[in-house]
Amino acid sequence: MATLTTTLRKRITGRILRSLAVFGSVEMLTMCCNVVRTKLIALWVGTAGVGLMGLFSTALEMLSQLTQLSLRTVTVRDIAAADSRRRTAISKSVALYGLLLAAGGAAVTALLAPLLSALTFGNLGYTWAFAALALAVAATTYTSAQSAILQGHSLLRRIAIASAIGVPVSLAAAIPMIYYWRILSIIPIIIVYTLVMATLFFTLRYRPDGEAPHIRGRQRRELWGSFARLGMYLSMASALTYGASYLLMSYINHRAGTSEMGLYQAGYSLSVRYVGIIFTAMAMEYYPRLAGVDSPWRISVMMSRQTSVSLAVIAPCAVAMMLLAPWIVDLLYTGSFHPVVPMVTFAAASLPLRAWSWAMGFVVLAGGNGRIYLFAEAMSAIIGTALNITGYALAGLTGLGISFILWYAIYSLIEVWLLRRYYGVTTAPRVAILALTCSAALLALGIAIFCWREVAI
Repeated sequence: MATLTTTLRKRITGRILRSLAVFGSVEMLTMCCNVVRTKLIALWVGTAGVGLMGLFSTALEMLSQLTQLSLRTVTVRDIAAADSRRRTAISKSVALYGLLLAAGGAAVTALLAPLLSALTFGNLGYTWAFAALALAVAATTYTSAQSAILQGHSLLRRIAIASAIGVPVSLAAAIPMIYYWRILSIIPIIIVYTLVMATLFFTLRYRPDGEAPHIRGRQRRELWGSFARLGMYLSMASALTYGASYLLMSYINHRAGTSEMGLYQAGYSLSVRYVGIIFTAMAMEYYPRLAGVDSPWRISVMMSRQTSVSLAVIAPCAVAMMLLAPWIVDLLYTGSFHPVVPMVTFAAASLPLRAWSWAMGFVVLAGGNGRIYLFAEAMSAIIGTALNITGYALAGLTGLGISFILWYAIYSLIEVWLLRRYYGVTTAPRVAILALTCSAALLALGIAIFCWREVAI
């Protein structure tokens, strides 16, 4: 058993590192292009432009998740688990299912535009902007369907190629728009990016060799029904997550104005989004691998190994983020964004806990139990929103960084309980201790760095 476990761990580690190398490079390219875009918006438009970019990007993500019914997540499971012949048939049904969801998502977005403008800005002046996002929602849904098909067939190289080409092309198109249109360029930038990605995924889409069977009639309705049922739970969970983020940004916007909200968006990008490239890269291989396993012991080994490798990568990144935060802010934004440095410093201490909870969360996803996943994400959204609003009310942006630590600590404990109760899966004690110790050590380092900077000022 020990030899089998060691062999399995080595094989898993190799797959993780290969996936991280390929998609980490792609995500790094994406991050660099986003950094350049954000830097240009900060220079040519200002903090208000960064804030609006964050608001509309979050709105797009929230609307896409709501109308896609978690298309990519629920379909990858079925495609990856099927035999080669049925896999092709399922892929064709997924492609058609994606087109229907794209049309529906565009219609819902257009209908909700006045409401979103009123809730976000207190008036109807931005109705046109939210309505224009309908095109972006449709393109994003189509891209998700084609990406799910490629991922289910393990054609990960095509996904990497599409992103590696699409992101810099979109940036090249965005630069003149930002320069000439300034704040009016925000919505066109988002739409152009989604259209470019959709075009590339159409070009690189999966094409079966020879004639493959079709899933028709009752079987197709049953398949789509299973996608929709699980997707509803996952979409509600995603809507809660994005809704919580949207609520927090709206709270900051109403309380302190668009500039302060722009500062928060910059801090959130540095603390969560940019570090998220590591998790995104590893998820491309981790999720399909989990979906094909039903042994609690094997899942425990995979999850523990995934957590260990994630911590080994994340911990040095967190230390670097803490030490270099002022220079990173200067590089990516401007000197006017320095108020986010304490937020970034403390939020870095939450990264080990985030890595641990992330690995556990994918076990629930792979299990396909939508109710359990919805419960976990609902608890996370409620607790996170309460802690973040409280942290901001008490200590501003610095309080937000501290609240992130408490948030992920509680969320990790929730995931531990859920996996043990419903799946019989546990994290190896040494891995759990390592995650908690890393976070505690980073918190101590963050406090020391924060105090030193305060004295230096």
